[in-house]
Amino acid sequence: MGLKIWQWTGLLILLFFSFLLYRLCTSLFKFLIRKIGDWQVGKNLLLPRYILRFSQAFSISVSFWLLKLFVPALNLNSKISLYIIKGLDVFLSFFVLLTLWRGFVLVMNYFDEKSKQTSDTFDNQMVNAVKKMGKLLFIFATMVLSFRKLGVELSTILAGLSIGGLAIALAAQDVIKNLIGSINILVDRPFRIGDFIEADNKQIVGMVEEVGLRSTRIRTPKDTIISTPNGKLAEMTINNLGLKVYRIFRMEVNFGFDCSIEKIEEMVVMAKEKLKEGYILKANSMEGYISEVSSRGVTVSFSFFFKVPKGSKEILQKHEFFKIILELCQQLNIQPLIGE
Repeated sequence: MGLKIWQWTGLLILLFFSFLLYRLCTSLFKFLIRKIGDWQVGKNLLLPRYILRFSQAFSISVSFWLLKLFVPALNLNSKISLYIIKGLDVFLSFFVLLTLWRGFVLVMNYFDEKSKQTSDTFDNQMVNAVKKMGKLLFIFATMVLSFRKLGVELSTILAGLSIGGLAIALAAQDVIKNLIGSINILVDRPFRIGDFIEADNKQIVGMVEEVGLRSTRIRTPKDTIISTPNGKLAEMTINNLGLKVYRIFRMEVNFGFDCSIEKIEEMVVMAKEKLKEGYILKANSMEGYISEVSSRGVTVSFSFFFKVPKGSKEILQKHEFFKIILELCQQLNIQPLIGE
């Protein structure tokens, strides 16, 4: 390469200090971000691996900037110097973008951890959407930067694409439609992650697991996954069973004629009082009465709307209601003929 000894020595010293600066900056920024994060943000909300990745990318950017700054001082051959500086410029631009991306991921990680502390699943839904949009923007920015650094004019590429522009536009219709559908779902919020929904005349039934930029993943009662394009899903009529505030409870208990009517009525009154005291019921929805007298005996019906925080707790709550009624029957020594 035609370099003198002092130039080789200077280059090696420059590489050594760049490496040393990388290690020092990584340790320093990792320490500072963690301390500032614990102080301003909260402990365990910034995961160490994301802090380390951001610190490494930032430190590499600083190292390449140092190399680019001091390489001209070595008085290298103009051609060699041009190639080295151009290469360093490409690497520096890439790692600056990588630093921005990892900084974005670090911030998104904070919001992700924060959303886990809230009961509102819309936060998780929004964080996932912003993550994916950020990833697309990073890929696009990297491609644009790469073309520019390689000396390729974007106007030339766009002019070439315009020849097949009609075909591309037709092919991109579904992509654009699904993207708009994703935005509509995020804005209108017809459902959230964890909601049990019915759509497309009950052809789609299940729990929402993920809302992406292109499609929504729904886990069916058969434990399979349905991926539905958001463009189509946004146009469907959706029955969100997860948004029910109150859920209905109905029960019929049959008694033989050998049971005392007074005790049956007492059981109904006691059951109403216990349920009103221990659970959140919809106003004026509590009903308990003798609904039928037939050859098999007396039928008592219970019906009311009750409130539970999650739909998954509905079955457990009904179990408690059945238990209350059966315990009262045992307490009053009246034998129900359940199922007869």
